[in-house]
Amino acid sequence: GYNSTTSSVKQTVRGVQERINNSETVQNTKRFYQMGQNTGRGWRDIVNKNKNNTDKK
Repeated sequence: GYNSTTSSVKQTVRGVQERINNSETVQNTKRFYQMGQNTGRGWRDIVNKNKNNTDKK
């Protein structure tokens, strides 16, 4: 009982953090869209760069 509750809490926290990161990525993507520099490949590169940056922290 206790262990499963603890793990579900951790999953919830992780989900919230992912949601925050995703919203930041969406805002960045919209900014690039407005600049008219966004392509499918460019968007993928941006996402990969963001993932690499978070991994290094």
